[in-house]
Amino acid sequence: MKEENAITEELSEWQDSASDMMGSEADINDKIERLVSIIKKADDLRLRTLRSVVEFLSPQQAIEFLIASAELVVGIRGWGLNHDRSRPRIR
Repeated sequence: MKEENAITEELSEWQDSASDMMGSEADINDKIERLVSIIKKADDLRLRTLRSVVEFLSPQQAIEFLIASAELVVGIRGWGLNHDRSRPRIR
């Protein structure tokens, strides 16, 4: 929870600083690099959390959990693609 809160706070600070993206190319590149760093921290935390959950499960439960997780990701992605296709395009 502490790590999640720290990442959330860091992202919030980034959003505040990125609200005015006007500036030099170096400033923009620095902001993008900072965002990439925050995203990597969040991905690392998600992966460590997933590994911790799987360690507590029996092998059968772990398989079922990972299959359900994959199905959820595929389903959400499919929904997003369908949603995007149904939106009118702005030219």
